Amino acid sequence: MNLLPWVLLAIGVLLIVVFFTGSQSLIKLYQLKEQEAHLRKLRQSYIQQNDSLEQEIHRLKNDVEYQEKVAREKFNMKKKGEEVYIVEPR
Repeated sequence: MNLLPWVLLAIGVLLIVVFFTGSQSLIKLYQLKEQEAHLRKLRQSYIQQNDSLEQEIHRLKNDVEYQEKVAREKFNMKKKGEEVYIVEPR
């Protein structure tokens, strides 16, 4: 009896099992690559959001006109002597 085909078959099955199951499998590697790409995109969006917030903080600290604009629009504040009219849609 020739054992070589059976040995090669056993090695092939073993390689398939090793590559497609377990913590080091190709499927797991693909999933981790996908997760990494998603996390990189998420990180980039957080970096952009952080930059935007830093610019907003800078403007609020240093730009008096912008401070007044925000105070009026977000907090319904007014200057002394100013009158505020609220227009409601019909």
